[in-house]
Amino acid sequence: MSIDIPNLDDLTYEQLIDELVRSIPNYSSNWIDFNQSDPGITILQLISWIGESLLYQANSISDQSYYNYLKLLAGTQTYRPNDRYQQALLAALEDWPQEIKPELDQCGQPRSYPKARTQAQINEIEAVAQAYWQVNNRAIAEVDYYSLGLEAYFQALAELTHPSLTLTDDQLQYRQQSLEDLQALRRLFITTQSHLSPSSTQQWIEIVVNIAADLPTVITQAEPSQAPEVTTLINSIKNFIVPRRPVGTLIKVRPAHYTKIHLRVEVQITTGSNSQTVSQAIQQQIDHYVSSVSGGRNNTGWPLGEPLISFDLIHLIGEVNGVEVVIKIELQGYQFVQRSLSNKPTLPLPKDQWLITRPIAKNNPSEKKWATIKHSDASSSNPIAFDDFIIQELIGNVQATVKIKEPILNGI
Repeated sequence: MSIDIPNLDDLTYEQLIDELVRSIPNYSSNWIDFNQSDPGITILQLISWIGESLLYQANSISDQSYYNYLKLLAGTQTYRPNDRYQQALLAALEDWPQEIKPELDQCGQPRSYPKARTQAQINEIEAVAQAYWQVNNRAIAEVDYYSLGLEAYFQALAELTHPSLTLTDDQLQYRQQSLEDLQALRRLFITTQSHLSPSSTQQWIEIVVNIAADLPTVITQAEPSQAPEVTTLINSIKNFIVPRRPVGTLIKVRPAHYTKIHLRVEVQITTGSNSQTVSQAIQQQIDHYVSSVSGGRNNTGWPLGEPLISFDLIHLIGEVNGVEVVIKIELQGYQFVQRSLSNKPTLPLPKDQWLITRPIAKNNPSEKKWATIKHSDASSSNPIAFDDFIIQELIGNVQATVKIKEPILNGI
């Protein structure tokens, strides 16, 4: 939005004197001579002349006022990645010529005052201030955290992947987009978290960064959260938002938690199909379905914390060209930690234990049990069938071992 500056010089000398004369009967019924020869009218004329001069001075903005306003608007600190709107304000301040006067300040140094600017220069400064004012530059509402966080994310990503790349304004207009459009980018997830203690309740805003969207190879590392690229992205977002948040608001920025999945898929292919081609197509279909950006049932990105359901995978793989029937899908490379006959384990699970919870499917529904399992790098000789597989936040790498069963030929 634009800044509406009120016009204080909205009364002329004639309007002032007319208003004063018309108000005389409200204060005295004996004053009936309103001619200019009347001494009282002469005093009112003097007051109107002074009033017009005061209105003109009040309505004018001095160069010192412009300079002080820019200082207040721009702030005193800059953070990486640099805010181009703030940089334009700081540049206007640095380019403003100063005039040294003989009087001393409190530190005993000569005082400096901004020199007068032409009207054209003032108009340029106003345009810079308006550009800064028209975008979200403070983190107040949810849309502000998304827009500021995404701007910092993509600027830092550009520096990581293309250090010589300069992003244009069209590539960074996140502060003028709707909340729905920003959420659809699937790079950030913003939630409000709270931690209860015996004596107090502490709440904070948590910004979860989906690093797999643009740095998919990072999540394959043993400790993806400690990768230099991830550290750079997290710090860039934090340093950009923290100084713009309300005082006292707690901010936490971290990468998303990714669940690695190993599947064993057994299918029967149609006559004439190539087993290797079908296996590759199944892997591609699964990768697209679990994508954090374009996956899920609606192709809008895998929902945060959405469980992976075996029935959906069976239906998905069954649509692959060359697949006659999906025989079974199992979890490969997992081992049991504990079982619970009736009670569902409490979520979320401890982060340092990398535990995943899901219900064990039995032939008899009444025997359905909850089990806590964890991933194991060693191949399991006893794969686990599942109804749904609970994902802590997002799905990382999915490795599908496909077993091909050749088609049954009639008469052979």
